[in-house]
Amino acid sequence: ELDAGKTYYALVHPRMCVWKARFALGPVSKNVDQKKLNSWLATCQYTENTDRSYQWAEQNAASIQNKRVGYMKKWDNRPESSKPMLKSEDGF
Repeated sequence: ELDAGKTYYALVHPRMCVWKARFALGPVSKNVDQKKLNSWLATCQYTENTDRSYQWAEQNAASIQNKRVGYMKKWDNRPESSKPMLKSEDGF
């Protein structure tokens, strides 16, 4: 459960695989070094969905859902202590 009105951050960690690049999301906790957070934010750019991105998602919905189901099974089988998660107190 996260708190409404707060901003939460996650880092995108690229993972190079044999056939395709993948990514994982990592939570940024509230106790992160502020200089480090500011540095990360300075290199980000805001993006919005477009008609083209919505079309891509629609065309790939089955593949996206299959991946989601597969990764959720792996996630659910992990011990709670090894699941990186955002906590309500991590909001800014």
